[in-house]
Amino acid sequence: MKYKYADELAAEYKEDLKPVLAVHKYHNDRAKIYLKLAKECEENQEWEMAAEFYTEYEEYRAVAKRLSPIISDTRYSIKWLETAKQPGYNKEISRRSYYQRTELWGDIDRVSMKYLREDYGQLTDEQLAALERYMSVLSQRERESVLSVVGEGNSYTLTSEYLGISRSSVQVYVNRAMKKLLNHSCHTEATYV
Repeated sequence: MKYKYADELAAEYKEDLKPVLAVHKYHNDRAKIYLKLAKECEENQEWEMAAEFYTEYEEYRAVAKRLSPIISDTRYSIKWLETAKQPGYNKEISRRSYYQRTELWGDIDRVSMKYLREDYGQLTDEQLAALERYMSVLSQRERESVLSVVGEGNSYTLTSEYLGISRSSVQVYVNRAMKKLLNHSCHTEATYV
């Protein structure tokens, strides 16, 4: 199974949304036409035709109403995937974590993040070994915390809920992990493919 990341999912959701938008537009346009026809029939006192047009209007409008929440929810998801934060939640940059405000990648960017975006089945044994060597300096909790916060962009709070530890513990693990990784990258002479 190949896992997809935010940019890939956002692009896929946009493509999947196109036909839904087209159907929604079609039904909205048809509903407007039938409403206009019904009103014209009323003005001309053609009550039977007006009733038929109102029935058609209601049917097209009902389909458009059922599609509206799907479109709205999909757009909300796309926005969340593109911005990496919940829409409507505008946390000031100064209140974000240090690692969310800066780029400390060095070798971790070249190795970990590049390969985290690919299916692990596509990595060669040599690449897997290099990645494992690089990340081997971390404890299990440090690894989990840094992969969640730095690698996946999750908040400290979400990571703490997932790992079942306090938010401050997650911060400590991430800070410690980043120091270890930066120190390890400075002292490592190995080249990572």
